[in-house]
Amino acid sequence: MKTKLIYLLLILSLGFNVFFIAGYIKEERKAGDTTTGRQGKQIELAAKRLKLSEMQKIKLDAVIRNSRQKIGQLKARQRATVLLFRSELAKETPDVKKMKKAMDEIDRRRKNLRREISNDWKNFFASLSPEQQEKVKKMLRLHPELRKKFMIYSKK
Repeated sequence: MKTKLIYLLLILSLGFNVFFIAGYIKEERKAGDTTTGRQGKQIELAAKRLKLSEMQKIKLDAVIRNSRQKIGQLKARQRATVLLFRSELAKETPDVKKMKKAMDEIDRRRKNLRREISNDWKNFFASLSPEQQEKVKKMLRLHPELRKKFMIYSKK
């Protein structure tokens, strides 16, 4: 009887530890502060690989913060448009013109945001030295998914 109780307590203890660790990791990832957590580690890694100066680190941090802030603002602005779109869909006879207008508005806002963020990253990359720019170009060639992550699009 005592051994069953000990095993039960051990299993409960391990279960609680897993939940606490998962909660800690989740909060660390959710943290908006780019100087700590995953974002801070990414900045430090980039600084190490590209040998960024303190001023360049500050610019990188600002670009990341501005990007996140702009994305948050876009989401907030689009909520009303999405609600309008959903309310039209819920109607028995939805107004196609209103829905198309709402979709076009969402698309226009996203394109503008993508352009703004892309320009911010391009300005940051322009502030790098030629050696650092070469390293970034090499990284982007080796890891094309970074191009999408940084929203860097070539001109067409």
